[in-house]
Amino acid sequence: MAKFIEEFRAVMATGGDLPTLPGVVLELQAALDDDLSSGERVADIIRRDPAMATRLLRVANSSAFNTGSPVSSLDAALRLLGFRQVRSICMGIAVMGAFNRRGSGLLDQRFWQHSVAVATLTRELARGLRYTALPLDELYVGGLLHDVGFVLLDQYFPRALRNARSVAKATKMPLWMTERIVLGTDHGEVGGMLLESWSLPAGIVAAVSCHHHPRLAPEQHRDAVWLTFAAETLCASSGPALAIEELAAKGIDGMLDAIRGVGCDIDAVLEGVSAGVPALI
Repeated sequence: MAKFIEEFRAVMATGGDLPTLPGVVLELQAALDDDLSSGERVADIIRRDPAMATRLLRVANSSAFNTGSPVSSLDAALRLLGFRQVRSICMGIAVMGAFNRRGSGLLDQRFWQHSVAVATLTRELARGLRYTALPLDELYVGGLLHDVGFVLLDQYFPRALRNARSVAKATKMPLWMTERIVLGTDHGEVGGMLLESWSLPAGIVAAVSCHHHPRLAPEQHRDAVWLTFAAETLCASSGPALAIEELAAKGIDGMLDAIRGVGCDIDAVLEGVSAGVPALI
């Protein structure tokens, strides 16, 4: 199994039996990057993917985003959420929607709760620390997708994941560490390689690839990856954690004090996560 990383790279090089990102997402990203794009153009692109359109409307009507009148059209959803928020939501929906849920059921509500919590905390930490090198919506997407490698391993390489989990349970080590021992890689790097092949922004790829070892992140994105790492660590302590990871919440008190010091209300953020999750699943 030590050769897994070489085998995975070979599958990536050939395309193999791996999920693909819907073309509508790349078209949507290009449209949202175009300063001349209108809301009508963006809405027309989203309408081509009925599942994405439905989920976007669900998000727009969730208590996390809407405290006023019901939103019944994509045009109204775009006005409420704004282009940057729409990009974040649609990217997360599209990436997770690329998987067909054929695995062990890892892509469940608990997974989404953890993903949304890490995404939200990453964004709020960036606000509190006045981090501006990357847009907040890009930081949010990196947090939302940080564990996509788990889904990829679960659905397409289940034996490899089972072997790494067995070692983690026997040794009481975090799963990402036993993945590196058993597989020669970890779920972050695997997920990052997939997102890079889909031409997602480099900052998102770095956040996913290095969220367990931010010191190894490319220098230009290292601070952003530290934010995702901090958010993940907080979730391991305060929840919602992802049990499969076997993460121990050590040295968390100092991190909590530092984060409260920059004005991030961690408890409020975590309490608000459940409001946004049902809209995404």
